[in-house]
Amino acid sequence: MMGKRPILLWLIVGFAGVFIFSSVWSKPANGKGKRGKPTQLYLSDEVLPAYVPPATKTGRYSIEDIGVSRKLCYAICRSYREKLRKGKPTPKKKRDEGNEKKDKTAPCRWNVYVPPHYKPGTQFGLLVFLNSCPRNLPQGRWQKLFDKYNLIWIGPANAGNKCYVPWRQALSVDSVRQILKAGYSIDPGRIYVAGASGGGRMSSRIAVMHSDIFTGNIPIIGVDYFRKVPSLTGKGYAQGPSYCPSASAVRRAKQNCRIYIIAGEKDKINTPDQMGAVARAMKKDGFKYVQFHAIPGMGHDRPSTEWMDKAFLFLDAPLAGTAKKAYKKGLKHLKAQKSGPALLAFTRAAARGWEQDFLEDAAKKRDELFSQWQTDIAEMEKLLDPLDKRQANKQLKELCKKWTTYAKKYKQTFQKRIKQAEKKKKASGDK
Repeated sequence: MMGKRPILLWLIVGFAGVFIFSSVWSKPANGKGKRGKPTQLYLSDEVLPAYVPPATKTGRYSIEDIGVSRKLCYAICRSYREKLRKGKPTPKKKRDEGNEKKDKTAPCRWNVYVPPHYKPGTQFGLLVFLNSCPRNLPQGRWQKLFDKYNLIWIGPANAGNKCYVPWRQALSVDSVRQILKAGYSIDPGRIYVAGASGGGRMSSRIAVMHSDIFTGNIPIIGVDYFRKVPSLTGKGYAQGPSYCPSASAVRRAKQNCRIYIIAGEKDKINTPDQMGAVARAMKKDGFKYVQFHAIPGMGHDRPSTEWMDKAFLFLDAPLAGTAKKAYKKGLKHLKAQKSGPALLAFTRAAARGWEQDFLEDAAKKRDELFSQWQTDIAEMEKLLDPLDKRQANKQLKELCKKWTTYAKKYKQTFQKRIKQAEKKKKASGDK
């Protein structure tokens, strides 16, 4: 019979083994502990309205807002171990770009480009672009690529290299919320971040730190990494650690984020050797989709349309296979008379089914279902003025049964509007 001491010894050894194994297995990818957890609340219903009417505006224009989510700013500051500064630090005013008032209520601005063929019911990708200077406008020579790849472009103004880093990052990440709040339908698998020079460095940080939002990154003539990167020659380091993401963010980025690094062969500021060393480190660390190109003859400048075309192709390529699956799901849902899931599936298939044989049929079915949805919404709106509460609740129930998850956000908004209409009716003295 085994004594108490051996049993106790085996228990201690067992617990120690479990502790060591779990600590090694769950060791953060950056080796810095649980620092820099990215917030996942800024796209929730706490910030975004439950239902947003579809946007129809296209072309170039600007969005102005009072500010970004405070929660997001605090989360970013914690990741850099900094205190949130008061106000909105921005560089000096240049030409006619930006609003440099010191007033805390001065609006932030985002410049936007929406391709002319965007229409409600379709699903486009989103490219958040960061510049090294305050002036951040869409490149004219790249515009035809945004049209070709169905990409909405957005760039925060006054978020150049001299801007306070956590605020600059918050403005960039909040760009996604601004587009969704405006009513544009965005494919969650095609939310990309890019930038040039200092903006490229910042974009590479954002792609990893906020990998729950961004699925692609194009760092141009500038890239950062979260650990020391040995040089390509093996002597010394090409780059030191620039930021500190959480382990979970790094794991997500390794699996989901497509990264296309562009350097200039003659660039003396961010040399191709430095950027190539980062690309090699990423591949070594297990990033699934990484590609690096040093463009012949290019210095510290933006690449041509030809090279950006290759970058967008690389980012979109892994999604092509998901389009066919979505189309087949849509057909099954349509057969089962599940209008909501069918509409979601056909929208996804049409957004990602580039030049595939089912693309035309998927787009046709998407348009038909979306037209039905708009008709049902219009019928609901008629019951608010004058208010017919009983009929409105009855019809809302039928709408949710028909469209299921697609009608979830609309249901929340419409119930609030029924209550508001009821209060208004009582205040006016109507029975």
